[in-house]
Amino acid sequence: MKIDAEHPDTAYVEVRGTLDGRFVNEQSLASPSHQLVVERAGEELRVALSDRGEVPDRDFVLRWSEREPEELTPRVWIRKKGNEAYALLEIRAPRNAPDCRAPVDFYFLVDRSGSMKDQKWNKAVEALQSCMNVLGAADRAMVTFFESRFQDFAERPLPPQQLLEDRQFQTLKRLGTAGGTEMGPALRHVLKIAAQHSRDRHKNLILITDAQIGNESGILELMKGAPNFPVHCFGIDVTLNDSLLLALARQQGGTFHSLNPNDNIPQIVTALGKTLGQPVRFGLQVSDGWELADAKIPNLYAGQIHYVSARSANGRPLEVVGRGPSSEPLPIQFEIQAATVVAPYLHWCRSRIQRLIAEGDEKGAIAISVKSNLICVLTAFIAWDDSEKVAVAGHQLVQPSLESSNVRYCHRQMLVAPAAAAGQAKARSSEARLFDESSDAEYEEATPLQEPMPRAERELERELADISNRMRLLTDVCDRIGVADWKPLLKAIHEWIAEAMGAERLRRVGALDRLIQEIKVQFDRIDALRQNLIDEATGAERLRRIERLDRFVREIKIYLARIDALRQELESREEQIHQLLKSFVEKFPT
Repeated sequence: MKIDAEHPDTAYVEVRGTLDGRFVNEQSLASPSHQLVVERAGEELRVALSDRGEVPDRDFVLRWSEREPEELTPRVWIRKKGNEAYALLEIRAPRNAPDCRAPVDFYFLVDRSGSMKDQKWNKAVEALQSCMNVLGAADRAMVTFFESRFQDFAERPLPPQQLLEDRQFQTLKRLGTAGGTEMGPALRHVLKIAAQHSRDRHKNLILITDAQIGNESGILELMKGAPNFPVHCFGIDVTLNDSLLLALARQQGGTFHSLNPNDNIPQIVTALGKTLGQPVRFGLQVSDGWELADAKIPNLYAGQIHYVSARSANGRPLEVVGRGPSSEPLPIQFEIQAATVVAPYLHWCRSRIQRLIAEGDEKGAIAISVKSNLICVLTAFIAWDDSEKVAVAGHQLVQPSLESSNVRYCHRQMLVAPAAAAGQAKARSSEARLFDESSDAEYEEATPLQEPMPRAERELERELADISNRMRLLTDVCDRIGVADWKPLLKAIHEWIAEAMGAERLRRVGALDRLIQEIKVQFDRIDALRQNLIDEATGAERLRRIERLDRFVREIKIYLARIDALRQELESREEQIHQLLKSFVEKFPT
């Protein structure tokens, strides 16, 4: 539940911080999520949320670009806490990548789900094409698109120039978006292809998405089986859900880049793409006597900055040694900065908590979370005040299900007053095809809300459950094929059926059944065509056939709009008949 900003109990948050003006371009400071107040004090830039305060109902995003300082000396902040010293290291890689490097295979995994439509999809294609344009001549690339399913542009990695010259690759924006965001099967497929074609070559995975992805833990677990497969994540959104992308980059030793749809993405990605071949610093280790918060220090790519936490209890000097492109040892010297706050300690705790959660040590993660007062997924709870009572809503609310689930209505009032009834539901994810009658899960027995219902009530319960199942089928297919504005249409159909009683309701349910059967025929045709075309085609030809198939999907959308128009006409004519009867009755002779 989200409390309105004008509610007397609304909490407000204040965020303040400082940035080093020697490194930050003041004009570039901006937030796509909040209003800022920026003040300069000597070499510091003091940043705060607007003086009016902000409700903590969204992520705070702060973005800036760096100046080109005369010297890029790495820095370290050290803070003592009791007998221990905590260090926060800023490790900077050289800005220029090596002129010569070994060939690399790049696997691009591009999100084309419904949430990526319009500007985000166009920017994703521009990012893909820009990345391809800066790869080396000896590199190879493979592109896989994913939504509810996945499709390869070609069945194996190809030279970048060959892809850039392909007319279908040049017009990828026309492919468009549709479906859900099922990244797991696509990722498993890419890992299999990489194992076949890139066994003896360096390889990188480039993920381009808006990060509206579920099953994060499953995806991270899947990538644990490929520890030598760096993942570089490009997130495209205004307020990005970056938890999965950051975790992937951290776990796999890759990079993370947050992009706004309004950015000049081709220019940004072109600059970044030149650095994603091989790391310029790798095998980084801290000196004896110091303990990293993370399992290891990730490899550094050209121009990249890593913040690393370490702690020590013996007071030994802190040193970091790594290797360069030619495997030569490279010690890193740090400029010690004054640490006036506890940031080094808190950063170490946060990094260690994330590591322990990834390793499955929940008990250890909770202990550090409680000790440091830093919240994590294991210590996040919702609290409410039982003493505050609110009025129960009395108006009708109809919300079609957004996911495949089975709902058991336990009381007649569930349809018209959801707040007044309660029940148990069992949801089951299924890979069965839509409209498969055998895919319904067995319902759990609900705890009775009152005395056993009379026969009429039980019949009404079954009737409402049948209607719910029908609406769920329509919800699933509309979401699957990406029907435009389907939610208000299904809501109108649901209300149209719910407001009728007796024989009239049965007649309307019958009309709904006929609609479902007609859509079922069309969907089965789409499903069979899509599978056959994908199975038979490869490479650019596959995309050409999918494009023709998408035009057919648009025809289905038009068909559904016609159905809605017919329903409206039916209601209009029913109203005309009602008015004729009413007028006739009113003119009865007295």
